[in-house]
Amino acid sequence: MAVIRAGRGESGSPALQQSSAWIVSLDGREPRDGDAGRIEVSPGEHELRVEGRIVAGPGSDMHPRGTLRFTAVAGGTYELLAVRFTGPPAHMPYGILLMDVDRGVRVATSESPERAISARIDFGDRAWHLAGWSRTETVALTTWLPDGQTLADWQELLETQAFVHRPDLGPGPDGVLQDMVAGMVEQWSGRRPPVTWAERPRGDGTRLLEWSGDKGDGRGLQHGVTLMRVQDGCIHQLAYVARSPEVRDANADRWVAAFAAAPLSLPDW
Repeated sequence: MAVIRAGRGESGSPALQQSSAWIVSLDGREPRDGDAGRIEVSPGEHELRVEGRIVAGPGSDMHPRGTLRFTAVAGGTYELLAVRFTGPPAHMPYGILLMDVDRGVRVATSESPERAISARIDFGDRAWHLAGWSRTETVALTTWLPDGQTLADWQELLETQAFVHRPDLGPGPDGVLQDMVAGMVEQWSGRRPPVTWAERPRGDGTRLLEWSGDKGDGRGLQHGVTLMRVQDGCIHQLAYVARSPEVRDANADRWVAAFAAAPLSLPDW
């Protein structure tokens, strides 16, 4: 037999970080009472559903979760660890590792943060690449660029954002969507000069905004269309942005149609 045990870590200032991870299910079966912290498994291939918690300072409480697939070795000891992955500064992925304690090596990692996308977009006959992503327990964001462009010199970009609705934090998803639009418009109006915008009526429960200006996100002057919709209890925000209004206007309808038709799903974290 092999043993899998839950992990717990703690570090002092300045990280102020505490972390823990536990077993939700093993090969589709929930652990018995008292077994979530330590469980025996037979040698061979297994699938673990896991959850964790990371406290990285006041107001920072992350809850990664995901699936781990690995092959257990007879007599082996394995430990779950909830961690913040390293990466570029704009990335904020959290996840859970399964470590082989005897060998001191990682044997499995919860689903790759790069896959935490909120929409499967039809890019047509142009090649686009994933240029950036971030992910917490309630938000997944991706940025896509045409091949040959970078975040330093982009002329067009696509963004997808998925916001997980939490019933304990206010109205239902449709109410949250309306609040988000109102907050976005208020923020735009407060810019100097203000971001100009207009809404395109759609009549299908979605909100479509066309806008131009400097939103204060470090990208300078930009022109975009943003479609917001609700599906499966998740608020999805999809945007096409261009450096020039002419490029935006020439391509907006194509991307709005792609956004409206994009299969949307809550990422499996």
